[in-house]
Amino acid sequence: MPNVMTYESLKQTLPESALWPQNSLWGIHDYCLESAQAAASFNQIIETGFGKSDNARQFTELAQWVNYNGYRGMFEGRSLYRQGLLLWMSHPAWPSMVWQTYDYYLEPTAGYFGCKKLPNQFIFQWNPVF
Repeated sequence: MPNVMTYESLKQTLPESALWPQNSLWGIHDYCLESAQAAASFNQIIETGFGKSDNARQFTELAQWVNYNGYRGMFEGRSLYRQGLLLWMSHPAWPSMVWQTYDYYLEPTAGYFGCKKLPNQFIFQWNPVF
């Protein structure tokens, strides 16, 4: 699952010339358009919800909204048979843009705050059958 780092971290990760548009250096840091990370569909979610990004700063800021909603949704999706959730990677071993709640530079992404928000609430889910 893509979880794009903040613009400040992206500037530390990539040279200025590679910040925008997305390119093969983004792929080296796990933001691959054609792979298991599904970055192309992540880009589509951003474009559908907010419009096309013009630069890396705008893209990373909009991506934080998607990060927040994605991670929050994982914790909201509870059921009778799923009593918990384990994130397999809270942070990467090198600058990456997938499955992280805070990045290589210890900067929290919006995904971190999405995870943190939900355990403090009680969510009612109504099932009309019961």
